[in-house]
Amino acid sequence: MSTSTSSSINRKRPSSRAASSVLRRNVSYAKRPVTDQDAYSYALRVAYLVYLLQPRQKRVQHVANTSKPIQRTSTSINDMVKDFSLIRDSKSTRFPHAFMGALDKRMTGVLVGQERMPEYGDALVKRTFAAFLNEFKNPTFRKAMEKDRKVEDLLLIFFSKATKELQQGKAPEDDSW
Repeated sequence: MSTSTSSSINRKRPSSRAASSVLRRNVSYAKRPVTDQDAYSYALRVAYLVYLLQPRQKRVQHVANTSKPIQRTSTSINDMVKDFSLIRDSKSTRFPHAFMGALDKRMTGVLVGQERMPEYGDALVKRTFAAFLNEFKNPTFRKAMEKDRKVEDLLLIFFSKATKELQQGKAPEDDSW
């Protein structure tokens, strides 16, 4: 019995030796001093990982409406026509003879709904084009345009009609259109 007991003890010893060596290694790590910098770095990493693992919520920021309208710099028609006025007397600023018919056809197509581009579906665009097309089809204006064929005049009329149309229903000082 003593031999069997001693042999069972001998068999258990290697495992207890292994456990004690593992325990000694863990204790040796625990004995190593942790610097303040290491602790701080570890705490930051843990905090960052906790932050990353939290579920996200959609955040909607509501902005209070300002009492006075936002001041915007407006583009004047002078800026738009500036390039044409540099070469004012040149024939290059005139549009071709068939341009008036093509423009009439295209704008009518926008108003009727034949043009499929999404920007032509906007009600303000259609309203602006309709106001310009009414002036464009005026026989007096049409005759003058076919005679002079100046791009500046066409731009000025479109700009004035578009501005007038977009300002309808707005306060005079409101330029948010």
